[in-house]
Amino acid sequence: MSASWILTQSGKQFDLLAPEADMVVLDDIAHALANICRFAGYTQTHYSVGQHSILASHLCRLRTRFTRCCMMPPRPMSATW
Repeated sequence: MSASWILTQSGKQFDLLAPEADMVVLDDIAHALANICRFAGYTQTHYSVGQHSILASHLCRLRTRFTRCCMMPPRPMSATW
């Protein structure tokens, strides 16, 4: 393992430069996304990336015009649409 690892919520060491499948724990991903604020925290209540992802997935299931947006890769907040 290289010197560039992080300790995840589940206690696993995740190597950022040499990731392997057995290092990935879905609960760790969910935990991290639940703690990252959308809109740089400029909301009246906590609104996480995880919550946003779940709500967007519901829109995708509706097969509306939002389906294409749900398949687009995330963009930095500074990117223009």
